[in-house]
Amino acid sequence: MQHKEIAKKLFVWNSKKLTHDANLNKSEIGDFFAESFLVIANGRTYDANHDNYFEFLNEFRSSIESISYKFGEFIVDRSHVVVPKKAKVVRTDGSVDNFEVILILKFDQNDKIILWHEVYVKM
Repeated sequence: MQHKEIAKKLFVWNSKKLTHDANLNKSEIGDFFAESFLVIANGRTYDANHDNYFEFLNEFRSSIESISYKFGEFIVDRSHVVVPKKAKVVRTDGSVDNFEVILILKFDQNDKIILWHEVYVKM
C-alpha cells in the first residue's frame, strides 16, 4: 500500500478512535506504527512504543468529543509523507480548538511509521 493511502487511513482511524468514548485497543497502534518510533511535536521529542503511546493517546482523547481534518496537498517521497492540514477538535465541554498543522511521517521498510514529526499552531 502506498504511504499516502496509509496516512489517509490513519486520519480516518484518528477521527474514530481518538474520542473520549471510543473503544481503543493497544493492538491497533501496530496497524500504523512500528514497535518503536520517534515523536517530535512542536520541538519536544519522545521515544515512543506501543505501550507508552497507548497511554498518551488515552490521556489525549479523554476530553475529545470529535476530531476532524481538512487536508492540503500531500507531499510524498519514497519513505515520507508530508501532510499539511487543519484540525478541528471539539471538546467534551463544548469548546472548540482549531489547529494549523504540518506533519511529516516517515515509514520503515514494513510500511510502519517510525517518525511522527509535527508542528502545530492553535488558531
